[in-house]
Amino acid sequence: MDVARTNACEAAIGTTERERGVDPIPTATLAEIYLRQGHLDQAREIYARLVEQAPADQRIRRRLTEIENKLGRSDPAPEAEGSTIEWLESLLEQIRKERKHVLR
Repeated sequence: MDVARTNACEAAIGTTERERGVDPIPTATLAEIYLRQGHLDQAREIYARLVEQAPADQRIRRRLTEIENKLGRSDPAPEAEGSTIEWLESLLEQIRKERKHVLR
């Protein structure tokens, strides 16, 4: 179902996914749609979730930082930033998994 049709359905029944307690699946595409619509907080929330899922993805981290700068936040969101050590450990674990896959 496309976004316009989803929005029309939500308008018809008077509720959004968030109001029904359903979180949308976090994707960069959804975050970019929020940005284009001027919903920076929702876009930041999605990108923060994406950083948690893929902490080594620098493109996603950069986009989150850009959004936070637009929102006037100088520091990354705590839930997205984590500690440097946690991020490095996550990156190392991801490298180990990929290395095992390649060596098989």
